[in-house]
Amino acid sequence: MTNSTSRNAGVSRRGFLSLCVTTASVVAAGRALADTLPTEPKPNEPSPSPRETPGGILRGVVSTTPAQAGQNAVVYIENAPVDRVTDGKLDDLKLNFVPHVCVMTIGGTLTYVNHHPFPDSAFSASNEKWDFGVVEANGSRKRKFEKAGIYTLLCHIHPNQVGFLVVSPSSYFAKADKQGHFELSNVPPGTYDVVAWAPRMKLERKSIVVAPGAEAVLDFELKR
Repeated sequence: MTNSTSRNAGVSRRGFLSLCVTTASVVAAGRALADTLPTEPKPNEPSPSPRETPGGILRGVVSTTPAQAGQNAVVYIENAPVDRVTDGKLDDLKLNFVPHVCVMTIGGTLTYVNHHPFPDSAFSASNEKWDFGVVEANGSRKRKFEKAGIYTLLCHIHPNQVGFLVVSPSSYFAKADKQGHFELSNVPPGTYDVVAWAPRMKLERKSIVVAPGAEAVLDFELKR
C-alpha cells in the first residue's frame, strides 16, 4: 500500500512539473507572437506618420551681361508645387519701388504702400494689365495674383520710376545675391524646369533632376 501510494505521488509530481513546463512554453510563445504583431495606438494617441522623403538642394550662379544685372536675378521652378503661399510687399519710397524686384507666389497678395506725403501710383501694362490708380499720401492698395508672370512696374506721376514684380508659379524660388549665387532648399525630388530671369535680360530655362537629400547644381548665363 505504501509503495503504491509513493508511486502514485511520484507520477502526480511528474505530471504537475510537465504541466508547468508546458504552460510556461505556451506563455513564452504567446509573448513572442505578440511582439511580432503591430500595436494599435492608444486612445487619443496619433498614429505614427510615414517617414518623409528628404528634399534636395538646388544651387548655382546666374551670370549676366552686363554683370551688374545679376544682383537682381530671380530663379524659380516652373513645375514644382505651391505648398506655401508667399505674399509680396511693395513700398514707394523716395520715388523708388522698394524692393526693386519683388517676388511672390501665385495665390499671394501684393500690398503696395505709398510712403510719400503726396499722392503716388503703381501700375503694370505687362501680362493681364492692372492699375492701383492714384493712391493717397500714406495710403495702400492690395491685389491678389492667380496667374504667374513677370511684370514691369510703372508710375503714372513719375515716368522714370520703374520696378519689377515676379509672380512665381511655385513655392520654390530665390533671389540671387550680389555675386549672382542662389540656392533653393527642401526641393521635393523630381525632374524640373528651372527659369532664371533678371531685369531687361532674356530669361533662360533649363531642366534638372533633384534627387532625395542630394545637391544639384545649375548655372545660367543671361544676355539681352
